[in-house]
Amino acid sequence: MITPRFSLTQDADFVLLAIRLPNIRADEGEFYIDGHEVKFHLHPYFLRLTFRRALVEDGRERAEHDVGSGVLTVWLPKATPGEHFDDLQMVTELLRPPAPKKGPLIEVVGGDDDGDDDDDDDDFDELGIDVEQQLPPTDESSGLATGVRYGFNGAYSGVFVGDEQRELLQLSDPESADASARRAAREAAEADAFDADHYMADFMEDDGVQAALRYVPWWHRPWPPQAEEESGAAPMAAEPAALTPDQAVMMAVEDAAAATGTDVATSYAMMEQMVQEHGKEALAEKIVDDANALIAAAAAAPAAAAPEARTVAALAAPIAAEPMATEPAAAAAASSAAAAPASAAPAFGVYTTEEADQLARLPRKEYLMEAAERRRAWCGLVDVLYAYAYDERTTDGEGTVESPWTIRRLSATLSWLDPPDSVHAAALGAVRRALCYPLYRHWRLALAVVADVAALLRLGRAAVLRALLRCRATVQAAEHGYLLHRVWLDDYCVWVQQQPEERLATLADQLGALQLERDAVGWPLQAYEELAQGDGEEEDEGEGEVV
Repeated sequence: MITPRFSLTQDADFVLLAIRLPNIRADEGEFYIDGHEVKFHLHPYFLRLTFRRALVEDGRERAEHDVGSGVLTVWLPKATPGEHFDDLQMVTELLRPPAPKKGPLIEVVGGDDDGDDDDDDDDFDELGIDVEQQLPPTDESSGLATGVRYGFNGAYSGVFVGDEQRELLQLSDPESADASARRAAREAAEADAFDADHYMADFMEDDGVQAALRYVPWWHRPWPPQAEEESGAAPMAAEPAALTPDQAVMMAVEDAAAATGTDVATSYAMMEQMVQEHGKEALAEKIVDDANALIAAAAAAPAAAAPEARTVAALAAPIAAEPMATEPAAAAAASSAAAAPASAAPAFGVYTTEEADQLARLPRKEYLMEAAERRRAWCGLVDVLYAYAYDERTTDGEGTVESPWTIRRLSATLSWLDPPDSVHAAALGAVRRALCYPLYRHWRLALAVVADVAALLRLGRAAVLRALLRCRATVQAAEHGYLLHRVWLDDYCVWVQQQPEERLATLADQLGALQLERDAVGWPLQAYEELAQGDGEEEDEGEGEVV
């Protein structure tokens, strides 16, 4: 059977299930609604969803089939009208079959009872005998002989046999190094990788760093209305988008065309004349100042007013970094792209087709974790999200061919199989690596990414899952990157869907409350910055003496 593509929304009384069934007569399909479970069958498709909250079959259920789009929409009545279903974007969890009802299979009515049998039963319950089981590897070189295990929940070994010489990991001996050896090797490698000259150069020549700091990643932009309604979260304040002079001028061209009813080519010709008279930089600065004024006015105005012109969300949205058009046709094409409906871009919790397919292919399983492993899982999540957020910020959300390498190098979890043991260690370790390995090595940028991770966590499961899926897709581009999916990222994508929103909010608060100082990283950053400033002042004085 094939699992069809589907999406879920809701109103006060119904959960709306939209199923894509191309070239199929949907009137032959069968639905089954029973409490928390919904089943749909239409050969060759089969879909079973298990909700945390109850549905009911009471005569209000109905379905409509749009032949043109091939989408079947089904209204599933809520058992309690007005109840909010908060897990509609947790696709992997919805697809997981319901847990079997547990009950005593054998009742002991007599015999000796010294209490040992009850303890054994409790142990079986804690072990979770219904969890999907896998045979362990039989190869003695897999690491079982030495007891070395790694990956999410310490559940893997033997995965990297034969890959020790590849560059996927920084760890040279993953199948023989235990946790303490992995950590010691990581810290030694970071100490060797720090380059004071590189740090001072980025401190003085910081154009790329400042551009990265100005960039507004997707988790800092206002929530779309439909996503805000789904999650119940308040919109976050967003900074104005970092516009280049070309982008600012083109935005003004589009606004002028919309306001005057003229075509973009005519507006562009007028703007080009203004550029020649005043200069592109000065004109762009004026446009950005006007945009900031609009943002301030929109923030102070009542929420009910939704102006047709560039709103806060539109100003903060990314603008395609196209070169300034030199032909009317190019300007018109840029205008058409900018005028695309906002619904074309996925909102939080509304995944792209590729991301939805990833979620549908993830394994359906539960996790039995001790307290120490749960703590490492949460701290490792901070570590992985930091690596993804750094790459997103420093590439303006576009990614590069170096992005898989950057993410792996910045995450101790991925490159050293060494998840941190505390939130402080996760943040400090990520900052250290951000000062050792990537292109831009700057203290302010490293701290800004810590704030990025806290903001991302505050948005909740749907946003964190979206970031993990994008991180997963980026890592997959590397040779043998699928191995990191197997031991870390697939499990994270499944596990985070099972976590309460409150735990993510608590983790965000702990991360946001950290006070990281330069001295904590182990290198005299303040001294390097003062030395760089002193050298820069001497060079300026020397240039001033030249006649």
